[in-house]
Amino acid sequence: MRGTNEENNRMLVLLIISVIVFTLLGLYFSKCEERIEKLKKAQIESEKCSVVNNTFEGDEFR
Repeated sequence: MRGTNEENNRMLVLLIISVIVFTLLGLYFSKCEERIEKLKKAQIESEKCSVVNNTFEGDEFR
């Protein structure tokens, strides 16, 4: 009986550790997705600004 209790305790510890690891990985990747979205928005805004600047520069030379 004692051996099965030790095995159960080991399995419980492994289960808890795996839940913690998967939770931390999920949080890490969700933060990465947020950073990627921010970078995409910044890139789109910079492209919009460059298009607007090019349009204004083109008007000056006409």
